[in-house]
Amino acid sequence: LVRGGRVVWVDGQRGAPPVDLYDVQLILRNGRWRHQMRLDATPQAGWGERFTLIGQFRQPVLSRHAGRWRDWEGALFASLPDIDVSRLREYVDLKTDWGVDLRAGAGALRAWVDLREGVVTAATVDLALNAVAATFGPDLAPLDLRLVTGRLGWRNQPGVMDFSAHDLHVVDADGLAWDGGNLALNYRDGQGGQPAGGELRGERFELALLARIASRLPLAPALRRQLDGRTLRGQVERVAARWSGALEAPRDWRVQTRLSALALDARAAPPDARGEPAAGVPGIEGATLELDAGPTGGRATLAIRDGALEFPGVFEEPRIALAELDTQARWRVQGERIEVDVDELKLRNADATA
Repeated sequence: LVRGGRVVWVDGQRGAPPVDLYDVQLILRNGRWRHQMRLDATPQAGWGERFTLIGQFRQPVLSRHAGRWRDWEGALFASLPDIDVSRLREYVDLKTDWGVDLRAGAGALRAWVDLREGVVTAATVDLALNAVAATFGPDLAPLDLRLVTGRLGWRNQPGVMDFSAHDLHVVDADGLAWDGGNLALNYRDGQGGQPAGGELRGERFELALLARIASRLPLAPALRRQLDGRTLRGQVERVAARWSGALEAPRDWRVQTRLSALALDARAAPPDARGEPAAGVPGIEGATLELDAGPTGGRATLAIRDGALEFPGVFEEPRIALAELDTQARWRVQGERIEVDVDELKLRNADATA
């Protein structure tokens, strides 16, 4: 038991400046195979406000060394009501271990962490941070956020990873906002006796902000090529997706989603071998899309108000302005053959009404 103490933390391995902790209250309870601790302390000026750490751990019955904490398993709770997280970069090497260079960020954090044999296996974090700046790779632009609040969850077991975000509010440096989104991801890599596959569910995603954040993350090259140079806007009101097998080549899959105010730039294709225009990737603007699709077919409802469709390399004037468009379609996939049924089509623009 320590009351009113002072601790100077010296990291000789990293050569970082010492950190003073004042008014330290420390309780340690050690049983035969159980260990409990609580630390309350006030850091030196510039680090933030008084914080609390609580730990409860179990030691293996057959452990030969009572103090070998890397053999323990248990839970750690941290409450930091005001912390300058950028100061941690001098003491925690996130860049080497995780590829993250955290350059700025201040605010409040609460964290619940599960550990097993010295390794983090699960974490839940409540955060309210301002002026966050981080880099996730040497060739990537920095991610700058004015505000991040919400709850993040992560769990890692052999062959299975779960990630969740609840009531997530994000505002980037240019004012793009993601207000109150929820997300749940389950990913199975096929190891640990679990079949490969996964599931994604979410609601209220701002696509423009997601695309900007994604451009700062170390994504797979194929996905990055799809995002580079394209403008994506709109909101994912809801999405539910599942797949079986490897994500790159799933055996089975299904996507159900509704998007509103959708806009995606068209992408032109290079001319063919004869120098003739080739069909590119279509673009869309001002659309609401409801989709239910799988490998054997699907259905979609599309509505456009004061928007446009664009077909590069197909028409002489690729952009078709639309005052109104409503359509419902179904399709079936049989090998290389695709059958499409249009159940309804209403169209109105300056040139025609159908």
